[in-house]
Amino acid sequence: MNCPGCSRALRQVSYEGILIDTCDGCGGEWLDAGEILKINKARETVFAENEKSKVEGAQKVVLKQVAKNQKSLSCPRCKVPLQTLNYMYDTGVMIDKCSKCSGIWMDNNELEAIQIVVEEWEKRDPEIRARFSPILKKIQCQTSVSMEQDAGTGAKGFLKRAMVYNMF
Repeated sequence: MNCPGCSRALRQVSYEGILIDTCDGCGGEWLDAGEILKINKARETVFAENEKSKVEGAQKVVLKQVAKNQKSLSCPRCKVPLQTLNYMYDTGVMIDKCSKCSGIWMDNNELEAIQIVVEEWEKRDPEIRARFSPILKKIQCQTSVSMEQDAGTGAKGFLKRAMVYNMF
């Protein structure tokens, strides 16, 4: 497989215990479908504050312009054009994703930036849960009462209630 950015051959490396493809030329990284989730879950490396400041946009997440790539990139597996997306919608880390195989291309340091964002989210998780838990419980109760009234009994009713409970 060749790099979608600079066309050099990609080589496999172990990152957080997951085999990914990296480019020695531009520092970009290719992750097959689902590998980013495995990396975020495994996260063997915890970044120190000085390491965080080295990663572009890690301490102050600012939306980059979507036009960061001056040329369009193609999937190294499928050869279809990659779509530029903001990772998790609002992180400011712009990644390139294949619509066919769901692989992800990340420019140099973007994988580290994603890991830092996830670390920061997890640090704030207890605060966020404490803040929104009462509201979510209230919505869950209201929704479940409404669903029980609407759903009645039987298999359809059970499935509707199960969907609501799984949302929270």
